[in-house]
Amino acid sequence: MIEGNHTNRIKKSDKLEFQIGYHARKGWIDKKTKSLEDYLYDIYDYIEKDSKSTAELRERQRLEKEQREIQRKKEEEKARIVELENQKIKQLITDSENHIKAKNIRKYLKALEKEYQTSGNLTKENKEYIKWAYDQANELDPLNNKTYHIDPDTSG
Repeated sequence: MIEGNHTNRIKKSDKLEFQIGYHARKGWIDKKTKSLEDYLYDIYDYIEKDSKSTAELRERQRLEKEQREIQRKKEEEKARIVELENQKIKQLITDSENHIKAKNIRKYLKALEKEYQTSGNLTKENKEYIKWAYDQANELDPLNNKTYHIDPDTSG
């Protein structure tokens, strides 16, 4: 027989006991009245039920873990898509602002060139400045710098 509070000590006994689990005990066999063979079905039945319930628990835990992983991946993908959309919106706003700035610069340069022509001050130095400024406006304008592709998923 096994006895003990925190530690297990084995004591010699005339009884054969079957310990269930890691903390519960159940004496199943008393050799004086029944033989071990008389209890084999009960022992087997207990082990089978315990094994099935443990296997079912582990299967439920595995499925729950898979579900959590699937949900985590869905949330990551959703966050990635939201971040991409936010980046696209920021780029759209920046491109729009830069296009308007470039248009304003070109409009200003046309007026400046006209002023130089009217006043007779269209010197080589002023022409070079105007050319440089147009180049800067073209560099700033996103319509001059990007190739735009229409996403087939968003086109009707």
